[in-house]
Amino acid sequence: MSNQPENSKRQFPLENEMPKYLLQPPVGVLTLEGKDVIDFIHRMSTNDLRNFNEGSGITTVFTNEKGRIIDVVDLYSIDGSIQLVYSKNAREKIKQIFDKYVIMEDVIVKENPGYAIVLSLSGGGKSREIFSGEADSFEMWSPRIFPEGKLYVTPEQNLRELNLIRSGKEIDFKEYNDLRLERGIPLFGIDFDDSVNPLESYLQEYISWNKGCYIGQEVIARLDTYQKIKRFLKGVVLEKPITEADQLRLENEESFPDIMYEGKSGVGTITSYGYSSALNTSIFMARLEKGMEKAGNRVEIVIGESRYSGTIIDLPFVN
Repeated sequence: MSNQPENSKRQFPLENEMPKYLLQPPVGVLTLEGKDVIDFIHRMSTNDLRNFNEGSGITTVFTNEKGRIIDVVDLYSIDGSIQLVYSKNAREKIKQIFDKYVIMEDVIVKENPGYAIVLSLSGGGKSREIFSGEADSFEMWSPRIFPEGKLYVTPEQNLRELNLIRSGKEIDFKEYNDLRLERGIPLFGIDFDDSVNPLESYLQEYISWNKGCYIGQEVIARLDTYQKIKRFLKGVVLEKPITEADQLRLENEESFPDIMYEGKSGVGTITSYGYSSALNTSIFMARLEKGMEKAGNRVEIVIGESRYSGTIIDLPFVN
């Protein structure tokens, strides 16, 4: 369970720099109300919500009948309602869960189209000054979207009136991508989707093994019991950064990187890549075949005519 006190002890490594903000991170928020909300999500998703109380946060996974991922969501209990943070790419599928399975339960789903979502990456005092006391704004910890960050949901007019950009630094997706990669945070639609299950996607910590049934539970339990996982989401750290030319090839999708292990190609799939300032080199998140996924194994990343030596590690890249 992800809760606020533990995350409040973490410090952003660039704490001496100007606070960084990501405006409009790749998530959306639904407000859930009604006396059956917690019980409904407990029955529908992988984590145990029975001790989910006011003021706390938890991450859980919605899966389909085949045990494959619909989305990974963060839940926050704030002022009597539940705020559900979902991946923007999974918006329609998340809404379909409530449309399809809420029958007699007291569950009300509200969207806030006039609200903006801001991710503060510093967690510093300035972010509190910006949002404290603003009408209809609320603050959430975001241990999955970014461990040291906070999510702020605020009316869009507040953003305009407060001129948030002058109070912090807006960062682009590339910079955010490098930061979340360092911390081993997979993104829906990039590192996982509905073709894989949580056990293949570095999401085991969000699964309760003793809570009872949920959609896809039998499949996931069987995969775990009989060790039937065929692919593993891992990290690859290169010995040296990729060149600017190869960076452009990847950005323009001119060349899709291949993974070689012991002279064999096609032994895995690169899901995302970036640059780690902490490790001073290029890093890749990859889904690797069983038998080669052990941390410490040496691999080669092939980009066009270039070959880069790398080492497999267990996520995250940076603790």
